[in-house]
Amino acid sequence: MTGSDNITIGRCSNNTGASGSYNILLGCKSGMNVSSGNDNIALGQSALGSGTITCHGNIAIGKNAGLVAADAEFNIFIGCGAGQAVTSADNNVLMGKWSGYYLTTAINNTYVGGSSGVCRQTGNNNTAIGLDAFSGSATPADNTGGSNTIIGAYAGYVVTSGSYNAFLGNDAGRSTTTGSYNTFLGKNAGCCLTTGDENIFIGCGAGANGIMTADHNIGLGVEAGRKITSGAQNVHIGYKPAAELTTASGTVYIGQETAEQRQTGDNNIALGTQALYGDSTPANNTGSYNISLG
Repeated sequence: MTGSDNITIGRCSNNTGASGSYNILLGCKSGMNVSSGNDNIALGQSALGSGTITCHGNIAIGKNAGLVAADAEFNIFIGCGAGQAVTSADNNVLMGKWSGYYLTTAINNTYVGGSSGVCRQTGNNNTAIGLDAFSGSATPADNTGGSNTIIGAYAGYVVTSGSYNAFLGNDAGRSTTTGSYNTFLGKNAGCCLTTGDENIFIGCGAGANGIMTADHNIGLGVEAGRKITSGAQNVHIGYKPAAELTTASGTVYIGQETAEQRQTGDNNIALGTQALYGDSTPANNTGSYNISLG
């Protein structure tokens, strides 16, 4: 080792010798191939252990954390396998077992929680907090989405190219793949949306049950618009308004159980408790262009 002010403890720790300085390498094979990198901290078996390290300012704690990092800089890897595939990624915070495991070149991401962001290979400026949050498709190369904010266990679980989404709550946006610009707040909110864009669902189970490809819907309240599939440009506010609606578009339903049994029918307006409630068989409720107040 020709560098200065380094601390190395452990079998094969900095095995090749380094010209870098101010590194702390503790553990078997930790920082094994550090060369000219400076200001790195590696604690644990093979932490920063395989890549030819020319980078600076990384912190890797845990077995195989940041294992192959070479040109990556200013990252924090904490947990077994955290950031294990990182090569040249910068400014990431990956905390938890396997968090950001397959990430390679992405920048400015924060993944906190066991397996959070585990299969995400690229995509910048994402924040995911929670067990398996924002894990992505099982094909890492498909996971390119950026600028998402995901908080909650399994929230945004299979997002691939979807971007600019905000999901808060366990299972919020769990089935979203390519959908973008969506906001889901509450347990299971928007749980079954796959490809729809620019939807807002706030409340436990709002927009939760339909296999949704719809765009531009607003659902506020418990189970508001819970079964929407392809219906678009709807506004549903209250407790279980439009709970059975699937394909209708352009409706405005506000109030407790308003239009609860209406499955189809476009461009209706209903305001008030159980207004335009509908027949007990949802498929029978097909009327359009109605206004019901009170």
